[in-house]
Amino acid sequence: MKLAAKLIAAFLTVIVASVITETKLAIHRGTKEFEATAVELTSTIAIVLEPAVLERWKNGGLSAVDSQLQTVNGQQQGRRVRLVFLEADVDRARRPEVPLSRLTPIAHVDALVQPHPVLAEEEDIDQNGYLEVYWPIQLGPRKGALEFAHSLSSLSHLRNELIYEAVIRHGVFFLLVALMFLLLGIRLIGRPINRLMAKTHRIAAGDLNEPLELHTGDELTELAHALNHLCANLSHARSTAASEAAARAQALEQLRHADRLQTVGRLAAGVAHELGTPLAVVSGRAGMIASHKLTPDEIHESSLAIRAESERMTAAIKQLLRFARREPPRRAPADLCRIAAESIETIGALAREQHCVIESPPCSQPCPASVDSSQIRQVLANLLMNAMQSMPGGGTVQVSIDPNHVPPADSGRPPGPFVRIQVRDHGQGIAPEHLPHVFEPFFTTKDSDKGTGLGLSIAWGIVEDHGGWMSAESTPGAGSCFSVFLPQQPPHEIPHSGCR
Repeated sequence: MKLAAKLIAAFLTVIVASVITETKLAIHRGTKEFEATAVELTSTIAIVLEPAVLERWKNGGLSAVDSQLQTVNGQQQGRRVRLVFLEADVDRARRPEVPLSRLTPIAHVDALVQPHPVLAEEEDIDQNGYLEVYWPIQLGPRKGALEFAHSLSSLSHLRNELIYEAVIRHGVFFLLVALMFLLLGIRLIGRPINRLMAKTHRIAAGDLNEPLELHTGDELTELAHALNHLCANLSHARSTAASEAAARAQALEQLRHADRLQTVGRLAAGVAHELGTPLAVVSGRAGMIASHKLTPDEIHESSLAIRAESERMTAAIKQLLRFARREPPRRAPADLCRIAAESIETIGALAREQHCVIESPPCSQPCPASVDSSQIRQVLANLLMNAMQSMPGGGTVQVSIDPNHVPPADSGRPPGPFVRIQVRDHGQGIAPEHLPHVFEPFFTTKDSDKGTGLGLSIAWGIVEDHGGWMSAESTPGAGSCFSVFLPQQPPHEIPHSGCR
């Protein structure tokens, strides 16, 4: 609708400009015709009047000429005649109304008249509203002229008529044309463009259905077809992207689960070793009870020992199953201190087998974050097992949690606060040329039977999905430190669980 209004305004502006120009030209033609008529009438009257003026001047002088001219003026309307002298030094009463410098000879006519610009401009006409035409006449030694002053009332009347006619005649034409353009503009331009705009708004909102149908038979229809084709391509691209994203997510989840199972396999060896002692206790105590050689108190004591060792084995197996269980991703407010403690407890059996000690983070307050607890446990388990593998002869792995961490302003990271979880070992370290590649898929410095190179890359993907990132520092021969940064949440969003 705005475009139609602009087109109508532009068209009307052109029409108004043309009408104004036409009116000015008509007034100019009328002015020229009035001038020509005045000059012709002056010539006719002057030819008849000149001999009489010369005779009166000869016999009676100036007073006799003025008397005769008064008689002539009384016999005509719309003009007057008087005698003036075309000399520099002359009384004001006998001086021409128009300065001598502005008098221009008229071709083929023995008269002088004001130049055309004087006729065209209102301010150049004398104050009484007359057009002066001068007829030279020689009065003895003096150079005189008959000044014919033609009233401009008829010219003013002509101008008013032309302006009135232009306003009335062209005004009606303007209204009809504007109405026609308004109706055509709304039908042919306004409505189609409004529908095209509505279509683009729907596209911006993600609605790619309901094709637009226009039947104007012009470029707007072609634009509608182009938009429909664009929507079809976008819809196909969206479906393809959704399918690829689903396949990628499924493949990534399979990789994560495979990495989890690989970790479970390593943990199983430790758990099997951990179950050896409880099974021996259970077997021995059961054999003692079966021998019927124990007193009732000894049987009760053996039953309690069997129960305690069974609960110990059950807890170890539950931890292993919980880590290996494949669950759909689900984020919820959680305490990172508790997750870290559970991860350390799960790795505990394998750590003792490899003569490693894992120091728990000294948490006194919850460290809240919205995370998938299972995925974060997988990240920490991967980091802990890598730390233990870097120390073949055993050693200490330190786990620390630093809440309210704010990254530097020039780091390019989003503003905090973040929770930083660090896993530090004192093992062999990583060579400087290998350190920038540790998070790349399939990059590993281990033997083929000890790693696939997917663990750290999967951990990186999990942390990145949570809105965080990971970093690594290492000194060859002195150990490595891996840091996990996760967005922190206000404490009131998670239940208080305490940290161990």
